[in-house]
Amino acid sequence: MLYFIKRSPSNFLNFRHEGQDSVREVVGSLLLELLEASKPQDKAKNILPVLNELLSKGLGLSNSGSELIQNNLGDVLTSELASAIAQLTSPDLVPESSFYAKKPAAQRSSPLSTHAYEDLSAEELEGFLENAIREGKPIRAIQRGLLFNYCRSKNLDKANAIKEV
Repeated sequence: MLYFIKRSPSNFLNFRHEGQDSVREVVGSLLLELLEASKPQDKAKNILPVLNELLSKGLGLSNSGSELIQNNLGDVLTSELASAIAQLTSPDLVPESSFYAKKPAAQRSSPLSTHAYEDLSAEELEGFLENAIREGKPIRAIQRGLLFNYCRSKNLDKANAIKEV
């Protein structure tokens, strides 16, 4: 969970245009899932680092999510947890600008969507394809991107070869 937040999940990017309220709702849902997956004695230990990471990224929590989380924590709700939850509901909390920024292609491990290939070079896509094949991940979107790239550059030999991968 902490890794998910640190890596600026692409799922949150879908909510960028819907406003910060949607992000706050998603954050609440993720926190509730974390609490429900935790053993009762581990809830406080599991959620505190996540709350602190959310605060450091400027990601907030809706008031309704805050209430649900506090209710779910029940007896294990400490003053430290309550304070962190209260800070997350602050309307002044603003996501850091890098949270929504698209990473340069060189830093991505794979394209983010089927249309992400449009700004990638053939060499980058070929690297993604090799990695995906080696790791047993889906390759259709990468192949589609390579085919588009090869056709755009009129490299028909490689375009035909893509069908055989």
